[in-house]
Amino acid sequence: TTKASPTKETMYAIGSTSKMIATIAVMKLVDQGKIALDKPVVTYLPSFRMLSPEYRKITVRMLLNHSSGFPGTDWRNGFTTSPLKHSYSGQVLNTLAYLRLKHPPGYLSVYCNDGFTVVEQLVTAVTGRSYAAFVQDEILAPLEMQNSRYALESIPEGSFARRYDKDGKELPFLFINVLASGGLYSTPADMAKLAGMFIGKGRLGSVRILSERSVAEMAADQTLASFNPVKSDTVSYGLGWDTVRQPGLGAVGVTAWQKGGAIPYTKSILTVAPDEKLAVFVVGASGNFGSDHAIALAERMLLNALKEKGRIASLPV
Repeated sequence: TTKASPTKETMYAIGSTSKMIATIAVMKLVDQGKIALDKPVVTYLPSFRMLSPEYRKITVRMLLNHSSGFPGTDWRNGFTTSPLKHSYSGQVLNTLAYLRLKHPPGYLSVYCNDGFTVVEQLVTAVTGRSYAAFVQDEILAPLEMQNSRYALESIPEGSFARRYDKDGKELPFLFINVLASGGLYSTPADMAKLAGMFIGKGRLGSVRILSERSVAEMAADQTLASFNPVKSDTVSYGLGWDTVRQPGLGAVGVTAWQKGGAIPYTKSILTVAPDEKLAVFVVGASGNFGSDHAIALAERMLLNALKEKGRIASLPV
């Protein structure tokens, strides 16, 4: 290990923050008229099936707002220390054919990685391109996110942050095969570009990635219509977003969208306050750095920025 300090160009595994890329991929296809959010997934992916006949009612939207009713997460082969020789998302699609729903589609929002894994198969079925190729061509390249990629093969030594356990022991490089739900390697500089696209209502500079309507749809609270007896701003799913009512910023009257990622010994958080034209991305690769730390750092940095701008008089206690 070099023990070198990371830079804004150092790649990290961003975990489930990758779900924002998957959501953008779907919304691009919505913008192009190739997908409708409220049509059943089987409309576009006829190979998708489950033992519960209600699976035919699962819509594209439900994959993105965690309300599909899928049993949970298929962790088999999700993380490996060498490249996976088969398609993980194909594996999940095959496995779902032997499973039943745990609740009716759309009834309840429960965090579900497999919904986003099915998005990989959906994108391929609609476009004829692999999910990774579609993301590269339609999202990463136009945004000039040149240091963001899926680990389909080994990543050059020295370009990424090593992971360390709680005792400081260096851990092997991780091939994260859950591409759409958590597999992107990216950098703080690249994630700033993604945040800028959201602040620009789908546009970064002269490049439009999404329509304003799609960005707004992603930021609409998706938990209002579902079974949700105890409302929590900490979990107010948008499309992709963990919450579109980030409570720490909401406490000072600021709307913020947030998505976090957690894989073994790496945690990340992306928080965007669109009306304030502010965003922050926090990431760390250590067993001593948890999701709560990432959230607290992101909140504190944004609150300090709001104070510097004169938007709030003082920091909340």
